[in-house]
Amino acid sequence: MRDVLSELKSLRVDRFPNSVALSLRCFLELSVYCFLNVKGEIKKMEIEKRAEIKLKNAKLRPGKAPHTLPPHWSPSLSEMLSRIIDPAHSLISDAQVTKAMKKTIKDEEELFALNLYTHNPSYHPSEPRLRSSWKNFEDFLRLVHA
Repeated sequence: MRDVLSELKSLRVDRFPNSVALSLRCFLELSVYCFLNVKGEIKKMEIEKRAEIKLKNAKLRPGKAPHTLPPHWSPSLSEMLSRIIDPAHSLISDAQVTKAMKKTIKDEEELFALNLYTHNPSYHPSEPRLRSSWKNFEDFLRLVHA
């Protein structure tokens, strides 16, 4: 992960906004996944997802195909970030970082923009927007990589 961060920091945002946007989104998702995985939360999320699918399948009408969990299932970035800021899980001890992350996630503007970078070829990130995204996630990323 440190190599990815080092490479990301070496890219000039003004010259390579698309590369920076994709790299930032990927780095954030990998960081969050690794953080949750080390804490055993990814496995818990999978168990919860399987239970949710089981409940859905119990309500299916006869003849309907059952819902299944894909073989290499992984939670979405939104699901993982929501898990991190959920006070029921107490995953982040720094209250200020948790508060800032809640605001960033609740506004959804940051996550929406990060998803656009990755999933919408018509969306072109700007340098100011990318710098804003980095600033909003920076403290959180420092805490995750401490």
